[in-house]
Amino acid sequence: MFSRISLITLLCLSPWFARGDKCQTNQYINGCSIPLGIHLFFQDTFTPSCNRHDICYFCADHYGKTKEDCDSTFHTNMKSACNNVNKRFLLPAHYRCTAAAYTYFEAVSGFAGFAFEKPSPAWCAESWTKSCLFLS
Repeated sequence: MFSRISLITLLCLSPWFARGDKCQTNQYINGCSIPLGIHLFFQDTFTPSCNRHDICYFCADHYGKTKEDCDSTFHTNMKSACNNVNKRFLLPAHYRCTAAAYTYFEAVSGFAGFAFEKPSPAWCAESWTKSCLFLS
């Protein structure tokens, strides 16, 4: 009886779990897109931050935020992600990660202005978008 209830509960909840984090899985994001498909250091570590940055570039105008707000939050989110990087041996990976975060930040600050959407598309009014903008 217990396993039958557990199976029914799992089946009922599976659509909820399958949806996932809309900030990470939707048609408007592309991770850390880098020209020519080059894979840079810590790209996988920064992908959740890059995805939120994509949403921010689309929806910031809708919420009264600027490109600079998005870029600053992007940098903060990446530095936060670096806190989970291996900190052994006098923190070399952590320092490399924070240096890479600064490089990504400088790149978007200086060269990604063309991607900032103004005005924001209509889908930015959907309830899930605000939670994607500024949380790490």
